[in-house]
Amino acid sequence: MGTYFSSSEERAEQAIHDMGENTRLEIDALRCLTQAGCSSSPALLGWKRETQSNTDWVPGGYIEYILMERMPGVRPPPYWQPMAQEERDRLLKAFKEAYL
Repeated sequence: MGTYFSSSEERAEQAIHDMGENTRLEIDALRCLTQAGCSSSPALLGWKRETQSNTDWVPGGYIEYILMERMPGVRPPPYWQPMAQEERDRLLKAFKEAYL
C-alpha cells in the first residue's frame, strides 16, 4: 500500500482485526487432512494468531503463523502450469487416493 515509511499511526489505519478467509480455510483444510491421515499433504502441527505491537508493520493488526511438517519432494505450484494434463491427472489421483 506504499506506507512502509509512514508513521506507525498511519500504518495502524490499515489494521484488520478479523482472520482472513483464506487463512481460515487453509487451517481448516490442513486440520481435516491431518485428522484423516492424508500422506499427500503436510500435517498441521499448530497455528498462532498475535496482535502486532506499535513497532510492527501494521500496529494493532494481526499476524498469523501456521506450522506444518516439511514434506519430501518438490512443490507442485511452480511446476503445475507447464505440466502435461496426464501428469496433472496422475498427481490429483494420487492425492485423492491418499486422502480417501
